[in-house]
Amino acid sequence: MPAAKTMGYKTLSTWNQMAPRVYTGHCFCFPYLPNGNLHALESHLRTALDALTRRIPFLRQVIKPHPDHPDQVCLFPSENANPIPLKISDERHSFGWTYRQLKSQGFPAKAFVGTKFDLPPSLPTHERGVHVFGVEAKLIDGGLLLINHLHHSVTDGVGRTLITNAFASLTRDPSGQSLADAPPIDIHAEVPAHLEQAPDPALPVASLLARCPEYRLLDAPYGPTIPYLGPPGPPFASIRRTGRIFVVAPHALARLRQQLGGGGGAKAPSSFTCLAALTWAHATKARLASAAAADRDINGDEAHAASDGTWDDLGKGNGQTARIVTVVNWRQRALGRALRCLARAIEASARGVDDGFVATRTALFRRFEDIRMLGIDGDPRDARAFAFNTWRYVYKGTPGWGLPGVPVGGEGDGGEAGVQPDAIRRSQKEWDMGYGFILPERKGFDGLEVLVTLEPDAMDALLADKAWMSWVEEVIE
Repeated sequence: MPAAKTMGYKTLSTWNQMAPRVYTGHCFCFPYLPNGNLHALESHLRTALDALTRRIPFLRQVIKPHPDHPDQVCLFPSENANPIPLKISDERHSFGWTYRQLKSQGFPAKAFVGTKFDLPPSLPTHERGVHVFGVEAKLIDGGLLLINHLHHSVTDGVGRTLITNAFASLTRDPSGQSLADAPPIDIHAEVPAHLEQAPDPALPVASLLARCPEYRLLDAPYGPTIPYLGPPGPPFASIRRTGRIFVVAPHALARLRQQLGGGGGAKAPSSFTCLAALTWAHATKARLASAAAADRDINGDEAHAASDGTWDDLGKGNGQTARIVTVVNWRQRALGRALRCLARAIEASARGVDDGFVATRTALFRRFEDIRMLGIDGDPRDARAFAFNTWRYVYKGTPGWGLPGVPVGGEGDGGEAGVQPDAIRRSQKEWDMGYGFILPERKGFDGLEVLVTLEPDAMDALLADKAWMSWVEEVIE
């Protein structure tokens, strides 16, 4: 359904309707002075957030279902005087880690997983709307963890970066003068008119769905863009999961790109493609070995990897990225030995994101009777399914922050430039599984950090994989 404005609310655009209706949390890690004043910090952040809602008005709104089409979501005016929730918590004696421990251990991913990082309910109802953007500041011993969570139905990484850039700038200068030339964020952009009637409008929905291998029909309206987790597999919550950060040095990445290049002057695959191929190959190899050892069924010859492809004509909403799927035959040892073939397959999938790709999916989304029934055809419980993404450049170039109690003086800090976080980590209640992504750049650190989440037995197999570990400089638990 194209974006429509009626009776004070505005229906989100077609591609935003298909985005997962969840919050994602990003944690910015700063040192904090022992005599820092939490009340001053709270007042300062509230002033910046108030300025942020004036700068980006949709952050003042709440997400609710459409009054007549409950599968669609809309933005409604908020009745809350402070539409961006702000929570300040003093956890110096309860967090379980000091900031010195976090920093000395490389900000391990496991420190940012658990119930203390649980996010607010994200599914809106007619009675209860959910906010677009929220902030939590956790004071720990020697440090400050500044967490922002953004609802994915409104925007993706591109919009998130612009929002975060504005927020950081406003913590330094609430007047917003430094944002005079900042680009606008258009979350309601639709596909261009020439794609509105493509493909053939007479095609049945089943035919459209068959052309979109990344999607499938769910057994209940708990989507959209959620993996199918029904029978015959075990309940996802019952499966133990864990994660590690694997550091790949720049020289190792250069060697990998050279190895996977086409030769004869051919352009080498991108860093993302090379890391995706390498991680997919070895993580899937580990999962297949551990699944076989546990006598779990492995049906079929195909292995699937999902990642994001880009298409640059849909503003700053979720149209900037599209889910793409690469398929290979794992029984032909493509995952174990033919990394070059794997890299080529991933790049071929990415090149397939064109006008026709977007038009087909737009038609599918608009003609699906209940968009919540459209899910992802990728079951994380399946050892042959993997997803890979990157946040490496999500916050590249983000301005420094101005936060009371956060000392200035580290590398890249100072004066009007503000303070850069020591690290940015994903915060979440529980681990994912069958997932890998490149974390944002860490301050003063040139290695690429790849977070991989697997079953514990598969993780043990991955750590014991000498071919995989030959590319890894360091493992951060």
